[in-house]
Amino acid sequence: MSVQRRTLLRHTRTRPCAGSAPEVDPQRIGRFTVRRRLGVGGMSVIYEAHDERLDRPVALKLMLVDDGERERARLLREAQALARLSHPNVVEVFEIGEHEGKAFVAMELVEGHSLDRWLRLRRRTVPEIVALFVQAGRGLAAAHEQGLVHRDFKPSNVLVGVDGRVRVVDFGLVRESTSIDSSADALDGRPEHAPSESSTPSLSAPAWDQTLTRTGAVVGTPAYMSPEQLSSQPAESASDQFSFCASLFEAVYGRHPFVIDDQWRQLPHNVLGGRLQPPTRDSRVPAALGRALTRGLQVRPDARWPSMDELLVQLQRALEPRRPRAGALALGVGALVAAAALLGPLLGSPTSDRCADAAAAMRAAWDGDTRERLRHAWRSSGLPGAVDTWGRADMRLTSYVDDWWSVYGSACETASSAVGSAACLQRQAEGLAVHLDVIGSPDDRLLHNLIPMIDELSPPERCGVALPAGQETELEAPPWTAALDQIDARMSAGHYDEATPLIEALAAQAAREQSPTLSVEVALRLGVIQQMRGEFDAATRTYEDAYLGAKALGLDRSSASASIALLRQHGELRYRPAEAERWLGHARAEVERLGDPLTTSAFLNAAGRARRSADDLEGALTLHREALELQREHLPALHPDTAGSLFQVGSCLGLLGRQQEGLRLLEESLHMYQQTLGPQHPRTGGPLTNIGVFLQQLGDDDAALETFRQVLQLHQAAVPDGVIHTRFAYINISWILERQGHLQEAAQTLRTFLERYEETVEDDSFDEGLFEELTCKALLLEGQLEAALSRCQRSLATYEEELGPTHSKTSDVLAMMANIEQQRGNHDAAIALHEQMAASFRLAGNHHRASGVQLRIAQLEWSLSRKQEARAALERARAEVVDGEPWASKRRIDIDLVDASMLLQQGKAAESLALARSTAETVERELGTDDPMLIRALAGLARAEHGNALSQEARAHAERAASLVESGGLEGTPDAAWVRFVLAECLVESRSERARALELARQARAYFAAGGEAFRIDMEQVDAWLTKQGEAP
Repeated sequence: MSVQRRTLLRHTRTRPCAGSAPEVDPQRIGRFTVRRRLGVGGMSVIYEAHDERLDRPVALKLMLVDDGERERARLLREAQALARLSHPNVVEVFEIGEHEGKAFVAMELVEGHSLDRWLRLRRRTVPEIVALFVQAGRGLAAAHEQGLVHRDFKPSNVLVGVDGRVRVVDFGLVRESTSIDSSADALDGRPEHAPSESSTPSLSAPAWDQTLTRTGAVVGTPAYMSPEQLSSQPAESASDQFSFCASLFEAVYGRHPFVIDDQWRQLPHNVLGGRLQPPTRDSRVPAALGRALTRGLQVRPDARWPSMDELLVQLQRALEPRRPRAGALALGVGALVAAAALLGPLLGSPTSDRCADAAAAMRAAWDGDTRERLRHAWRSSGLPGAVDTWGRADMRLTSYVDDWWSVYGSACETASSAVGSAACLQRQAEGLAVHLDVIGSPDDRLLHNLIPMIDELSPPERCGVALPAGQETELEAPPWTAALDQIDARMSAGHYDEATPLIEALAAQAAREQSPTLSVEVALRLGVIQQMRGEFDAATRTYEDAYLGAKALGLDRSSASASIALLRQHGELRYRPAEAERWLGHARAEVERLGDPLTTSAFLNAAGRARRSADDLEGALTLHREALELQREHLPALHPDTAGSLFQVGSCLGLLGRQQEGLRLLEESLHMYQQTLGPQHPRTGGPLTNIGVFLQQLGDDDAALETFRQVLQLHQAAVPDGVIHTRFAYINISWILERQGHLQEAAQTLRTFLERYEETVEDDSFDEGLFEELTCKALLLEGQLEAALSRCQRSLATYEEELGPTHSKTSDVLAMMANIEQQRGNHDAAIALHEQMAASFRLAGNHHRASGVQLRIAQLEWSLSRKQEARAALERARAEVVDGEPWASKRRIDIDLVDASMLLQQGKAAESLALARSTAETVERELGTDDPMLIRALAGLARAEHGNALSQEARAHAERAASLVESGGLEGTPDAAWVRFVLAECLVESRSERARALELARQARAYFAAGGEAFRIDMEQVDAWLTKQGEAP
């Protein structure tokens, strides 16, 4: 396990769970390398692991407690039962063993989600639900044929793979059907006893001694237990049948068969008394299906179906189209002629023809030959990771086609909606064929875009909606649909150079034909190309044209896409606050009108990034969380888009000072990217990079360095020529080395990147501003201040010309130039550069950052003993704060804390104390006790109290601040270093605490010294204090 992974385990809190799950997961179990924890139950913990001998992923079940021979025998029984089954609808077992006295079993790792999760992802049709339950039933039937009883069947014990195959899992309570030990004993862990001699079933206390909170929530599981299990009778195959029917009844009717008026506590009594809620008259559920389930839910086992096989036959028969009644066949000739006249439009064109055309299009797009051709192309491509990537893609394509056929089956059964749905499905099948043609020629770019390319295919569910009356003209695909498919396939594959001439040709066609709809479609794609080229102004104009055109035509999906693209343009790529707010409003209105949850999630993420650009991190966090919630509800359990939202939420949490929470979500994002896109996919570099940043902020430089080096290895292996993607890793490595005092090594790290960048990047993609900026930084680290300043000036000129004076990159260079001037002793020049920064932020409408720069100027002026100028800058900082902005409260608190410090140093101790006390009260009242701002406020209050000779109060507040640093996991942060110094000031007068005080001050100084110019003023304060104490700095 890497240092970074070990550190994550050290920093990540684990929620308490049943049993005694290990606080730190094992690195290895037997020959298996543990990758991550998947879940914890009352008796075991499940891990994803890697079988190094056979090079395959596995699921490992490790018992939580060592219950001696009984537990080992139980787990051995499960493994042996599974091994004997060897059925496609039962999870495959590979190996059993023992780890540190606890039994484990290695099983097939299924990529997908549980059946209960599958049912919640979206509204399912009855045929869809029954089809999956039938697969699960086949797994149970296979167990019964082997003389085995599952005894705990429920939807959460069924996995639905992305390949569409169902596997029954968790045979932990399996018994031979000849065994007489009861289910209650198996659940309760009590000594086995004989079944009751009473002919009337009675409720067994051990079976219902746990509170039922929701369906399937209790191990056992009472919500689906048969009467014989609840009354401690032996469980035979008919018991599994009962649990199966209870689960399926709940899935199709949306309510539990034995729960009336939500009275869950009466469930066991209703089961034992046979008080079944009769199936309702639901047009979605055939009456025959309800009758089949009712028989399977009888109290007496012998009153149920003779076997699972017979039940499955009845379920499938219940969904067959009903045949005409005998009476209907006795119609006279006249009646038959009339019926034929009525049915003629239905049985002939257009419905049957449309459905036949759609089916033919899908068969032409995807069949066994196509699948084999693609498999061979990828396996023989020689690309690194191609085989693994194709395996993931193959499962997704198979699942997509299965979903398509499912919608097709439902749509073409209903004449009223079949025409519109079939036309839609045909267009999807034809589009799929074009995409598959591109997929058949793998290269580096397609390798990294293949999974997202498939995920972006139009969902078949969109074709399940009946076409509104009067829109028959929309059935015919426009003549340019095939050309758009060609463009979309190439853009999704990352082949923008191939897509560009096709877009230009279609744009010319739109102009010739004066087709406003085609013009909108072309503009949406052209905007992406222009954005990729960095032509942001052109892209903005193009997207605006698309939006206006779509609005005029009533194309809601297109207008939503254009407005979201414009929100990204102004809110993220080129931050323009006023425009970002305007397009945020437009985009919100469009997605609300459209009502599509996934489009809404795209909007929420774009809005979140815009709020983040405005430094409204709390607002950004809320929006990203809303996006994540929608994606968890409407996307598969593992999806790259969900991973992206996890990345955004985790990043916001870390930026808010909640690095521990952020790390957990970034780790989940990383794993999801690895699961969906592959372990070496470049997108995994995003969460890995931010994991490194937050580890660095938490003071774990070694783990952070290891993580950034992983990012370098990842990108160098996956995209050898994509050196630009490694810049953040190189920069962060250099920053850590600089903080550790290894200035030459830090400079060499940047030079390594610059050399690779210069060697590999083509002239038309070469970023002159970036090259000069990093060269400036390397020279600064080497102490070549004059040369560094010259390079920074060149970088500044480039950025101002290409990006404008208000761009964040321009401000970054100005900050570095101010640092250089400060080190050269040109303090006025440094302050002038800060003023230039503030002006550029003000011009961009970013008053938050303008205020922050003015606050920095105030501190610089104060360090130069220019009190009046410092006060003026402090008031300018206060004047920049905009009432009502999300950041306003925290900025005012920052300003008040600096003001209180200045008042104290001016000898105005009473005023300082009043302001510091008021500020601390404001933080607790408005931000709460968990906000990191409270640490700063308490430290400021402690200093003011110390200056007013309130020693006990000062120490108490300083100690509380230090405690918050520790409990919040903020060791190694600037706040932690400052709190150490403040505590030192409060302790030094106590003879018994003097040694501790001096050590705390030296720790703070070491941190500030490593931070360089950014912490020069703080370090000077510590040095002055140490000197006053008669200690060498």
